[in-house]
Amino acid sequence: MSRWLSPEKAGRRAERAAKDAEQLRCDKRRSLMLIIGVAVVSVGLVVADYFWLLHQAKQKHERRYHRGARTNAQASAEPVVGQNPTANHE
Repeated sequence: MSRWLSPEKAGRRAERAAKDAEQLRCDKRRSLMLIIGVAVVSVGLVVADYFWLLHQAKQKHERRYHRGARTNAQASAEPVVGQNPTANHE
């Protein structure tokens, strides 16, 4: 038996090495795309959470500091139903 590989065996070994290298490239690409996808979703959630919290803070501020229209409303000019308006008999 020879110490050197036969040309057929060397060819099969080279084909197998190329196939393994291509599979490794595909696996790396898939992993990279998965990491990028998770990062994009995470950033999107952080941005959405920021705007949601900003909206909530504005609503809380409005409820706390701008409630004058509700509490200090002027009395209605029309009489309440069932109440007789007072007449001026001078």
